[in-house]
Amino acid sequence: MDLRLNVGFGYKLPSFEQRTRSSVPELDINGTKYTAGNSNLKPERSRQYQLIFDHRLSDILGYSITGFFNQHYDKIDTGIIDDYLGTGLPLETKINIGRAFTAGSEVDVKFQPLKHLGIRANYSYLWTLNRDTRAPLNETPTHSANLLINTKIPKLNVKADFSFSFISSRKRIDALSGTEKADSPMAPLYLARLRLSRELGKGFSADLMVDNLFNMSWDRDNDGDSDMPKMGVFGMLSWKQQTKKKKQTQEGDTL
Repeated sequence: MDLRLNVGFGYKLPSFEQRTRSSVPELDINGTKYTAGNSNLKPERSRQYQLIFDHRLSDILGYSITGFFNQHYDKIDTGIIDDYLGTGLPLETKINIGRAFTAGSEVDVKFQPLKHLGIRANYSYLWTLNRDTRAPLNETPTHSANLLINTKIPKLNVKADFSFSFISSRKRIDALSGTEKADSPMAPLYLARLRLSRELGKGFSADLMVDNLFNMSWDRDNDGDSDMPKMGVFGMLSWKQQTKKKKQTQEGDTL
């Protein structure tokens, strides 16, 4: 049984896209909304506090419970203009808000029933607050869950990893006014991935990855079509070789 308290400090720069995107609004590929950058974004700073309770019930089963609270300064969020230049389309722009809070908890369970089979599941709850508007942060999911299964077939020297993720639906809340855009919430996301890995010898390894395994759709902007790429299969052959350096010793030296 283990109880830990973690305190951390963060300093996050605006993303490359936010820094370089033209300030002139651009129509997205679906033609449903405009997006624009903000060249005046300030770096985001944060303070994080975590309290972790970790308990291993046996060699095959353990769990941990984490509670966390974060303070954000110059938090990067999304401002929304309902009607851009009379087009009827919303304008989304990245802006800095003064201060924000996020807090929540996570439950993580690890199960190792067999030597070469591991199962891990976790659930997270997140609460957010924009201090300026007293409203939640924009498009931030409240619930999320993940299931991860990893196994190994020793005779074939193959490792297999399967993951399934769920992220709950999200409300669109304007960072400037705090007004909820109830007419266009973001849909929930379901995503499954599979990865197979095999060591080939002499430093070579092969990987096969299947993304969006069940070919699920995700209507992010509520325009009637899927914003998630269809199922994709990716192969990779890699080589890694480590060089060993011999230690040079003088007479009388010991290794």
